[in-house]
Amino acid sequence: MKKTRKISRISVKTDTADGELFKTLLSDGLKLKRIPIEAGLAVYRMEDGTIMEFYGPGSWYPEYLFKNTNVVIGYKVENLDEMILLMQNSGAKLLGNIEMVCNAFIYCHLLLGNETVIGLYQDLAAGKQNAE
Repeated sequence: MKKTRKISRISVKTDTADGELFKTLLSDGLKLKRIPIEAGLAVYRMEDGTIMEFYGPGSWYPEYLFKNTNVVIGYKVENLDEMILLMQNSGAKLLGNIEMVCNAFIYCHLLLGNETVIGLYQDLAAGKQNAE
């Protein structure tokens, strides 16, 4: 079976006009359920598995995340270290550190050129399942 590649995460700054429009689209238009995570952060899971993260007042995110844009796209990769190296060799800059969440996945953000920030994510549990 062929694996499909797709955007896996979209992070949105919500105290902006476009952020509020995204929330309207997902909750009122698509009727997706909001999952409150912590103060100021809400998540929606779309039918295709894409995660939409909404960072509003009271939420924490790195300063660089929304410095030049209100929307950051994240991509799931099979090997984060290899992808970071590939992107750095092509001129991208690693922002912050590689972070781990609950031993389930690792992620980082990269600056492409001078303005575009993307996220890269590796699902550690998927790697363990494939090794078994």
